Amino acid sequence: NYEEIELSAPLKFDALAELTAADLATLRELNPALLRHRTPPGARDYRVKVPVGTAALYVARMLEKNTDSMREVFHQVRKGETLASIARKYGFAPRSLVDLNGLSSAHLSVGQKLKIVFDGQRIAMR
Repeated sequence: NYEEIELSAPLKFDALAELTAADLATLRELNPALLRHRTPPGARDYRVKVPVGTAALYVARMLEKNTDSMREVFHQVRKGETLASIARKYGFAPRSLVDLNGLSSAHLSVGQKLKIVFDGQRIAMR
């Protein structure tokens, strides 16, 4: 199991390891196509695999580093919406929204507000 982070700019594995608190060996194992231990130069919207549970940490750390480029919006839950449908709408994994909003379960109530953070990075869980 792994999560994916969609990067809007190239990134070296050592920086990715620091931002996700993952070890380099695990990142190499999850991304065997990246022989130079970085994402391809000039590649935009490149997805890298990270250990489960580290994508939300990556977003939180990027938020700390780049508060000027971050956009935070709130989504008000409407009738018929699920955590999965909301996550899909914004390009996030449901687990990431649970972590970001400090939810104890995936159950949502109509009218509940969820925080959504955009920083040019997207997360998808596989």
